[in-house]
Amino acid sequence: MNHYRFIHLLTISLLILISSSCTNNTEVQEDEDSNVMTLISMTHFTNEQMEWANVEKHIFQESIKTTGTIEVDPRFLASIYSSVSGKINEILVHINEPVKKGQKLCIVESIEFIQIQKEYLESRALLKSKTADYERTKGLFEKNIASQKDFVQIESQYRVLKATTQALKAQLDLLNVDHNRLENNELSNYLVITAPIGGYISNLEINMGQFINSET
Repeated sequence: MNHYRFIHLLTISLLILISSSCTNNTEVQEDEDSNVMTLISMTHFTNEQMEWANVEKHIFQESIKTTGTIEVDPRFLASIYSSVSGKINEILVHINEPVKKGQKLCIVESIEFIQIQKEYLESRALLKSKTADYERTKGLFEKNIASQKDFVQIESQYRVLKATTQALKAQLDLLNVDHNRLENNELSNYLVITAPIGGYISNLEINMGQFINSET
């Protein structure tokens, strides 16, 4: 592969010494007690056609064969896991295979997944009924017909049920569930695991029929 070499221009110290004989000879001095330093005269600088320049990047057409490992930036690594427990029903990719973001990787058959969908549908149905009770009781309370105790009780039940429904919906959103399908009470037995980023499959730690716990 091509490699970049960086040419670092060291600071060149120019020293022009004028001798007492008024000649153009330049002396180079070296202090043995200090670090080695090369002193270049202006004449030498000019004759060698030296120039001042900034550090630049150059491409050299050379190939270097080497062995080793490549460490990937953590921003471009993704570990995939299932949010629910279940059995691996199908594996759709292979090691070293390229995948695109959102591509299906495997399918998990999960009773836990079915239960979450069921709880959401039940909670949503109850919330619809409780919302009607809440609105009716609120109207009666504002007209001083219903007692404050009844209104507070209904309001509390309504808010708890609403929070539960929203939490279940958020769980389904994380599982990439199609809400339009759930609107028709169509529950799915299978959870599809998709790729969060594009890249290559570097490792597979599952096999067909394997039971996995959540976060495996």
